[in-house]
Amino acid sequence: DLQPPANKPPTLNLRLQSDERSSRLVLRTGELDIGYPDTPLFTTDKILLERLDIAALIGPNGCGKTTFLRTLMGETPPREGWIKFGDNVQIGYFAQGHDQLTLSQRVIDEVLAHQAIGEQGARDYLAQYLFKGDDVFKLVSALSGGERGRLALALLALDGANFLLLDEPTNHLDIPAQEVLQSVLEQFDGTILLVSHDRYLVDRLATQIWEVGNGRLQIFDGSYQEFLLGRLEDSEELDPLSRLDEIVPEGTELDLSWVDELNEGEGLTPSHGPQRILEIEEQIAKYEEWEERISEEMAQAELADDTEAFTQLQDEYKVILYQLAQLAEEIEKYSGE
Repeated sequence: DLQPPANKPPTLNLRLQSDERSSRLVLRTGELDIGYPDTPLFTTDKILLERLDIAALIGPNGCGKTTFLRTLMGETPPREGWIKFGDNVQIGYFAQGHDQLTLSQRVIDEVLAHQAIGEQGARDYLAQYLFKGDDVFKLVSALSGGERGRLALALLALDGANFLLLDEPTNHLDIPAQEVLQSVLEQFDGTILLVSHDRYLVDRLATQIWEVGNGRLQIFDGSYQEFLLGRLEDSEELDPLSRLDEIVPEGTELDLSWVDELNEGEGLTPSHGPQRILEIEEQIAKYEEWEERISEEMAQAELADDTEAFTQLQDEYKVILYQLAQLAEEIEKYSGE
């Protein structure tokens, strides 16, 4: 018997479009010292960011990435140095903790305070962000992390900004919403400075990597894959699990036994040249199959509101993406040789 098609869950209808085009040069800084009067965090190289660039700001938790964004916003003055924006630059800010939201406001009031589009216009607009019916009258304080993330994105889209400062924009979003956001950011017609632990997002988007470490921000002009490959060559590091802290937040405990099982009998550096490329391709196929299965399980856990299962699956998913990145690096290396 023919079965009726399953109803697809509603998806986020996000649009990010700038109202005005900025000048070619978007951001220029001179030897910034980021931090607070008694708390230095890091200094920077001279920064030049041009229109359509996507810079990913990476580094360990607590190194000052959010403070740097607040410095660019003018909320926290630099200890030293200067910041200049180009002509017609309009900044849109997505705060990691959704600080731009007013907890005592209703969802619909947040939109109306941001832009006077009328109650029906606000309801129609919020429906694109999956707030329907009485959801629009909820207090912001009663929203889940994912709902607050969607509301923050809805307000960001109203700004029409051409320079987006995004601090962990995929936090709390479910997988379908993350995928929509990734696609929209890829097509965005402005400039982006992105802070994210989601290395899959960074890998898809970044044209520059701004790395904070040892009290210094250094700029790498290139993709995340090129950045990792350069680091691999510099350190001659062969263990693909040695840099898990790059994508998994500090303190996260991961069960990696399944990684060992997946690689069992193949090893990580058993041969070289064409034979090794074939072996890598086989491993990539295995990880891609695993990625698809984990993605489906994450979607089911999200629908079931099973936070514990979702978090565990998300950790495994990050490891899979990391392994795929490492294998891609290695196959590029052998192909070059």
